[in-house]
Amino acid sequence: GAVHPERRGGRGHRHRVRASVRAGDGAAGRRRQGLRHLHPNRLPDRRHDRASVLTDPPNFKGREKPWICRRLRPFIRRFWTVTEETLRRNVAKVLETLAENRYQDSPPAKLVAVTKTVTPRVINLLKPMEIWDIGENRAQVALPKLPEISPEFHLHWIGMLQTNKVKYIIDHVCLLHALDRMDLAQEIDRRAGQRGRALPVLVQVNIAQEPQKGGMPVEEVLPFLRKMRDFSGLHVEGLMSIMPQYAGEDELRGLFRGMRRLFDQLRDEDLPNVEMRELSMGMSRDYRIAAQEGATMVRVGTALYQD
Repeated sequence: GAVHPERRGGRGHRHRVRASVRAGDGAAGRRRQGLRHLHPNRLPDRRHDRASVLTDPPNFKGREKPWICRRLRPFIRRFWTVTEETLRRNVAKVLETLAENRYQDSPPAKLVAVTKTVTPRVINLLKPMEIWDIGENRAQVALPKLPEISPEFHLHWIGMLQTNKVKYIIDHVCLLHALDRMDLAQEIDRRAGQRGRALPVLVQVNIAQEPQKGGMPVEEVLPFLRKMRDFSGLHVEGLMSIMPQYAGEDELRGLFRGMRRLFDQLRDEDLPNVEMRELSMGMSRDYRIAAQEGATMVRVGTALYQD
């Protein structure tokens, strides 16, 4: 009878197939590269693909890694074609919203433009709009962009940070928003101390008690801050929180108020090496409410780039 195509060639053939998959060919390899949806005969030509600049892998930690992961790839394509006119209009709208929704007599909350899904070209368009603060959350995404953007930008680290990535970003970050555990504090302290600096950080609080998110429970924040007196390589400058994605306005408002209340209480504690100056909360869908309830800075991405 006919020999099944996958069995033709015996064990040697199977070994060659496995080697091919390990090398990145075939469906498994395409899945690893985030190209699962593309037919093998229709892989993009890197010379003409408009995302080729993005997918050129840097030499990161001795290995070549694509700096656009599978989860970010659809967003990159979505915002790739943002025009300067669209960006300028959206930035103006966000700034106007912040000015109209300030907390009591405080100045408007500072805008941190989340740039993890856009290219250096788009980031540089923010310069004439005087948006200097940008936010990234992946070392393999952020580091290759830095040589291509203006040195006048201030890089905020807004996502969970692994301890083994601290050494890559420590020289580039002006404010780390996601200090949420002691081992990370120890690594930051060690690396920053080697460079003779104290890295400004915000402590991330999981006020909604979502198990899938980083951040420490409210009751653990004060004991954690009391230990920061011994860390000369970092300086706590406030708090950060990420709200539930599908919460309604009333729930969000209550959580934001809880964060502001905690922020004010900790400021009154007057702890060594702790200075409550910044409260980072609010993203594209809820930054207006966050500003009303006392945020000093908001992290906005999608609202800046969508048409």
